[in-house]
Amino acid sequence: MGDEESTTGKNPYNDEQRKWLDGLKKTYDRIVAKGICMATIRAHDEAPAEPCEGKIGRRHAIARRHLKLIAERTDRDPKIRANREYKTFMESSRELEALQLVPVSEFSAGRWACQRHDEIFAGIDAQHIDLSEPENLFKAVYRVVLRQNHLMLARWNANFMGTQTEEGWKRFKETAFSTPVSDEKATSAWEEWRDVAHAVMGKMRDLKRRLASEEWNSLEYRAFLLKSKPTVAAWGCLMIHLRRNGHRHVELGYMIVIPQHDGHAIITACETGVRCLLPDIVRIHKYMPMCANPNEPNSAGERLKREISRKIWELSDEIGMKESLYQSWSATEQEEVQEWMKQERRMRQPTLFNQPSSRLPNFF
Repeated sequence: MGDEESTTGKNPYNDEQRKWLDGLKKTYDRIVAKGICMATIRAHDEAPAEPCEGKIGRRHAIARRHLKLIAERTDRDPKIRANREYKTFMESSRELEALQLVPVSEFSAGRWACQRHDEIFAGIDAQHIDLSEPENLFKAVYRVVLRQNHLMLARWNANFMGTQTEEGWKRFKETAFSTPVSDEKATSAWEEWRDVAHAVMGKMRDLKRRLASEEWNSLEYRAFLLKSKPTVAAWGCLMIHLRRNGHRHVELGYMIVIPQHDGHAIITACETGVRCLLPDIVRIHKYMPMCANPNEPNSAGERLKREISRKIWELSDEIGMKESLYQSWSATEQEEVQEWMKQERRMRQPTLFNQPSSRLPNFF
């Protein structure tokens, strides 16, 4: 296994390191499969959450009825071309295509909400989403926050359990860094990961509080209906790490693309007041038009379609598209897309110095 070849050259891990990484992945898979209702997670000083009702079933960050609009039947099951949770811990994921054919039932799906807490999203699961209603926009953001936190919680717990022994800590130092590091640097990186996970969890709990008090306008949104054939579904989070008063703070910006019968509902969101302070967050909204009626299909020009496509490539944590669209791209375009998606998530975050290749194809 340690001598296994990958598309990027010789696999960088020896047998002991691969065994440890396999253990992390198994722990991660077990946590994800077990399921937890993320809406009930609270801090020790918070009031008890509403009790769950119904089983914790498979939920989707983007409604399954909307995903079916871009699914095509391959063999027996409707599928889309999408990225999957392969590269959470394993560098060997580079042996696999970053975008693969995935059943609709698996895309953006996980066991992260009970029936009662999933029912709050009924309004955004309607055939047509009313983009003029801040409540719908808030709930679209909150649902992807639950999905994001479910995956982050599983990753962090697996990492925590895997580093509690002397051997586990040694393997962490060997595999988490491209060059040898001191215990001090490894501890600092481990604590930073922990602090970010806690900060993002805190953001999720805060949104839950706002949901309960119906503070729908507590986020700044832009939304419109892009007139086109439905071809893509995606959600992504731009995470900015800050320190305030000695504590780690996280600001988030979101982009959500939901297929509709007459196009795509495209939603961007961030905290009010933040957009003017953080240039990277500004880029979330940069190419989004301000529409008097966001539900009126917008026949966007080619430049707007191209720039929104770039944002989808830059920001997507999970992205799925029509297989026929993927197959319509040239071999060079498909190769470019696969290599782009194989990059670490932080390398695909938009900055003034990191722009997607102009060879990445458009979705619309």
